Amino acid sequence: MIKNVENWYFEKKFIVPNKSLEKLKLLLGHYFVRDPNYGLGTNNTIYYDTQDLSDYSDGLNGSANRKKVRVRFYNDTKKLTQANIEVKYKFGSMTGKVRSKIQLGNISTRQLYKLNLIELYSNNSQKLLRDVKLECYSPKIKIQYLRCRYFCPNSGLRINLDSQIKATDYFPSGADPLSINSSVLGTLLEIKGTKNAFLPSSIDKLELKGIAFSKYCYFLSSVLSRTKMFPTVDSSSDALRLNGWHNFLSGKNM
Repeated sequence: MIKNVENWYFEKKFIVPNKSLEKLKLLLGHYFVRDPNYGLGTNNTIYYDTQDLSDYSDGLNGSANRKKVRVRFYNDTKKLTQANIEVKYKFGSMTGKVRSKIQLGNISTRQLYKLNLIELYSNNSQKLLRDVKLECYSPKIKIQYLRCRYFCPNSGLRINLDSQIKATDYFPSGADPLSINSSVLGTLLEIKGTKNAFLPSSIDKLELKGIAFSKYCYFLSSVLSRTKMFPTVDSSSDALRLNGWHNFLSGKNM
């Protein structure tokens, strides 16, 4: 296990059928506490990768030991004063993050795109893992969604409810993005806990469907499948996963 990562946790993801969404929200409010700092907000994440998309390929292939490199900021996308630079690791069934705040001053999203990770790292007072070669990474895709956050004071269990999930910018080369409008239907529930994540039995009865899903891999797959870039990449696993998602939502559970 990577020794520099703290706070390893287990993570499970579920599709929420539309007919159960309002009841789920009521039950989450009953069993859990809304996060006092970030109870509800728009999550903007820029995913970075190497030129040969090594992290994307590891995620697509389900490698037991893989990572994602990203910059994340919240709500206002016009003028940014602060963001987080993150490395998210997957080691078998466990997940861990290294996260540090970046003080940006007062810049636009477009200006942020032009700052490479080495520049962001130099503005960072905390240390990221030393085995991440940040100079090899460049922005690939920006994803946005509305996130509602809950937690359990007793168990430490954390719940994220993500909706309006979409990709807004794609970076074919360098820091100049192309605007895109790619989205997935429905709502995603994430459960994170230091022990095997679980849900109260009344929530289990809502017919949630477990899914293995990476926002980064899916949206990059959807872009690459429409271009001639990386023709050897087989994104069929992501396509099947999302077809299952959409079939679930369009069937008897709507």
